[in-house]
Amino acid sequence: MSLALDLQKGGEVSHKLETLYQFILHQLTLANIKSDRKVLETILSVLVPLQEAWVELFAKSQNNETSDTPIEPPPETPSRNIASQG
Repeated sequence: MSLALDLQKGGEVSHKLETLYQFILHQLTLANIKSDRKVLETILSVLVPLQEAWVELFAKSQNNETSDTPIEPPPETPSRNIASQG
């Protein structure tokens, strides 16, 4: 995700997203090393709302375009409770 950011054009928002993405990467590494499901739940609690916001922004951008062939938004990822999975 970090590679898609344009830190010069994106201004403060892109820098905050970069910080968030680095946090998520660090937490994923930690969850992997410790096999800690709670860390994964924390990551999901950040990623799910972020994904929902991106889907909403994408839909709004499509409504503002006059293209004859709209681009389909990415499929929604269902929220899952990792703790309940065995």
